[in-house]
Amino acid sequence: MTALAAAASALVATTPSSGTGLSAGGTAPAAIASVAVQPATDSASAALGARAAVAGARVQRFKALQDVLATMSAARTVSGYQQLGQVDLEACLASLAALLPDSVVQQALHLVDAGDVVCVRSRLGRRFYEVRGKKFAHMVLPEGLYCSCPYFGRRVLEAGELCCKHWLAVQLALANPCIPGASISAGITVVSELAEDNFAEHARQRLVAPASVVGAADVA
Repeated sequence: MTALAAAASALVATTPSSGTGLSAGGTAPAAIASVAVQPATDSASAALGARAAVAGARVQRFKALQDVLATMSAARTVSGYQQLGQVDLEACLASLAALLPDSVVQQALHLVDAGDVVCVRSRLGRRFYEVRGKKFAHMVLPEGLYCSCPYFGRRVLEAGELCCKHWLAVQLALANPCIPGASISAGITVVSELAEDNFAEHARQRLVAPASVVGAADVA
């Protein structure tokens, strides 16, 4: 056998078969596949880990927000309200500013101070809240986390912010430490009571579309 023939024979012996894709040893393609799949698996695991970390951080931030609101609500007593000290109030507002965009906090305070938080309840005790903006009144559920405003859908549900100004305004109005001169002294200024059927229809309409401010003011 010539040197050229010997080299050709050696090349054939070490080249994968076209029919099976396996080399003479039968292990090379498996090794190649393992190397190719491993980086993709690691990338997916890293992405899942990052999302879990973001979700966990958001849960912790929302828990901190609830703690701040609970501190403000703790000023309430059976006979009325205790006064929070000015230092405590400033600490609560500073904590809100650290957890939420300043615009959300300031606008929520303005909504409460302007008396734009309305409680709508049925005669059997069911209730939700309407917060009036410049053009529309948005529906806020008292328990959980929900508001019918576009900001809630766009920034809270999709972008991961903790709440909108309407939801925060309701929480601040419910907490209402009643401090003279404070921005959050107004509380819930209007309560509208409806028959059960009217309440259900009113809630359905608010879930479908926000009410104009004029329409919200006309609720009996």
